[in-house]
Amino acid sequence: MKHVLNILISFFWLFLAYNLYQNLDFFELYFYNIPLIRFKIASVLARLFLCYCLTIPFLIVLNPFNKKINVVWVSIPMVASVLFVVNQLIFNTFVCNCFLQEMLNGKFLFELIFSSLSLVTLTFVLLKNRNQNIGSNYKNAVFLTFNLGFTILVFILNAPDFFLFEKPLKKYDIITYKTLNEKSIDIFKELRINDQYQTVCLLNPGCPFCQRASTKLSLIANKNNFTENVTYLFSGNPSSIPMFIKKYQIENIKYQHMNGEDLLHLSMGTIPTVLIIKNDTVYYAFGYRDMDETIFKDVYF
Repeated sequence: MKHVLNILISFFWLFLAYNLYQNLDFFELYFYNIPLIRFKIASVLARLFLCYCLTIPFLIVLNPFNKKINVVWVSIPMVASVLFVVNQLIFNTFVCNCFLQEMLNGKFLFELIFSSLSLVTLTFVLLKNRNQNIGSNYKNAVFLTFNLGFTILVFILNAPDFFLFEKPLKKYDIITYKTLNEKSIDIFKELRINDQYQTVCLLNPGCPFCQRASTKLSLIANKNNFTENVTYLFSGNPSSIPMFIKKYQIENIKYQHMNGEDLLHLSMGTIPTVLIIKNDTVYYAFGYRDMDETIFKDVYF
């Protein structure tokens, strides 16, 4: 029976880690939604948390340390569970679309599953280690070596964006208001661009990176209080936009629809594109990966 529980609990932690890895972009936004955590810190925390989840099956199988250390190690998820639930209850709830959450449409599904799994794991390790007063140096070395290797591998295979991208340089006159008028794109007349910075995000609802970019920009704008200066411009089927807005939790941002040809001209053929514009000049242009919170803070504060 003990071996069956070993396998089952380890499998669930591995499945959780795999699912988080597949949805890592959304999971780092989940951490970013916690107050006082900046986006770069959230990116690192999400990956460290993923690596930690991978350590649990190894700890259950190897049972490397003494009872106190093993119990403390698996108690960490219980503390994290409480923090996750408190954050969701008190602050703006952000659904991370992790661990079947999107499929089952459960608002607190991730927190519920993670808390339950953490409690079962802690109880199992407590019972399994009740007579283990000393650990094995050999097992300790194997456990720590594998975990260090997994951590390095995760940061290599899916490095935080700020590891890979430098800050975008200011890009003057990429698109000017005059050029937009010549192309008969009148939509910018309604954005009140003059005399203040405006952020414009160009999206297509069917684009996976557009989905991530929309949520990322919305959270950055919410956290730094410039949502009034943000507009989403969508191409594609207009009927799909309300569902997109609800699914990716961007209800507080104004949006408009435009035809695909104009949007591709505006984005220079690349979506998603985020433009920071003032008067008739584009000052910054981002994609999803190089969208930098510090630049928004410099612009709006």
